Amino acid sequence: MKSNQLSHNTLQLLKAYIASHAVFNALTYVQNQIAADEKRAALKALSTFANFIRKTADDIESVHRSFAKEWEMLKVYCTLEQWRFGDRLSIQIDENLNDPIQTASFLFVPYVEQIILTGLASNVDQLEIHIQNEQQKGLKVTCNFRLDSTLSEHLNAEQDNRKQLLEERLELLKENYQISREIDQFTATLNIQLK
Repeated sequence: MKSNQLSHNTLQLLKAYIASHAVFNALTYVQNQIAADEKRAALKALSTFANFIRKTADDIESVHRSFAKEWEMLKVYCTLEQWRFGDRLSIQIDENLNDPIQTASFLFVPYVEQIILTGLASNVDQLEIHIQNEQQKGLKVTCNFRLDSTLSEHLNAEQDNRKQLLEERLELLKENYQISREIDQFTATLNIQLK
């Protein structure tokens, strides 16, 4: 039963991301590069966007995916978000070790999105985010804005839906994984290990 619920959650979360403003803003960025006759930038942007869609779709129906694939998808997502918010957002993401360890599929991107949304709801002019892999077990995110603030009141319906789907996903994954989350003022850590 839980595998059916997880599959449904995966499809709902994927649908929510494909229909999100982030996707359409990435396409608008490509369109703006074309309009400005910046052909190389437009081709690079289009390639990066296609890469994100491809990495999102790869093995999305699987409960498990290699840590390296999840990390690569997260890196492409962060590039798209930096285009979207320009100078307002600076993301530094560590390189991944190419270890074949398995982790849960489609978890890092929704988790980091919630952190970015928290930052956008804060009063910080430029958001600075540093993402590190946490000994191949998850990720550690350090920010220049407070993470212990209430986010829900600042979310629109689309963002709130993705937040709820992420919470549901974390709960469903507990059948196969040990998951722990720690949040203090400026650091969020997500650790996830197969049981």
